[in-house]
Amino acid sequence: MDVLISLAKAVLEKVLSQLNKVIADIAEQGLAPLQRLVQGEVEKVWRGKGAQAFIDELSSIFIPGVGRVSDNLTKLHGDIQSARDRIEQADREADQMIRGRLEEKARFF
Repeated sequence: MDVLISLAKAVLEKVLSQLNKVIADIAEQGLAPLQRLVQGEVEKVWRGKGAQAFIDELSSIFIPGVGRVSDNLTKLHGDIQSARDRIEQADREADQMIRGRLEEKARFF
């Protein structure tokens, strides 16, 4: 049983690590370039109403959407950590129950 719990914990740790990388990648490779575009990069190569409409859509639709994806992944990360903690707690409680029963049986004899 310890092997299964250790395996489950290892899998959860791997998932948490990968989620951390995805969250960092979203910020670094997704949001940062978009924010640079909104902060003036577009105006260097594109001017006019179309450029402003593009910036407005990035600002009001796309950037908040990417932020929500990042927020949801962060929540998922927390939920997985909570699941890991519950697995560890359940393992400790089961171990304590088994040891308690064994001690009761040993005292009986």
